[in-house]
Amino acid sequence: MDLQLFDSHCYLGRFTRYDSTCHFHTADALEEEMDHFGIAEALVCDTLSRELDPRAGNPRVLETCRGHPRLHPSWSLAPPVQSLPWPVQDLPQRMAEAGVRAIRLFPGHLHFTLEDWNLHEILEVLEAQRVPVFIDPTPVLVAPGRDLTDWDAMVRLCNAHPGLPVIATEFRWYW
Repeated sequence: MDLQLFDSHCYLGRFTRYDSTCHFHTADALEEEMDHFGIAEALVCDTLSRELDPRAGNPRVLETCRGHPRLHPSWSLAPPVQSLPWPVQDLPQRMAEAGVRAIRLFPGHLHFTLEDWNLHEILEVLEAQRVPVFIDPTPVLVAPGRDLTDWDAMVRLCNAHPGLPVIATEFRWYW
């Protein structure tokens, strides 16, 4: 049996505070590394949409992934006022047109709470379409080994949106 690996946690672009040879600035460089490790496909987020502004990074990841069928774009979102240049109800159609099938939330980096009063409108739309939502609380990629996830808020979020596929992710190094 031929194992096909899919990496769901890839970034393209330059990080503002953390940069090294293990981060990729181009799709070609990422695919070269994927080939080295036998990774068939990857879900990709732009560092700009993680660290600064989803409205700027989300279009950029589409451009970066264009022409690279092994790379699948994912968008970063924050509460609607911060991240959507159009009504939240248009989100599923816009995602489908762009080929985006996963969303990422970075409450630690983009400074927002996971509470339902803040995200209900977005989460309701994503839940109706069963869009996978990756949640990473890490404010910067330099704090390995600390549990930054607000598990109480995660439980409340999952209870309020039981049909929403939620993936908790957090930067970790184990020694």
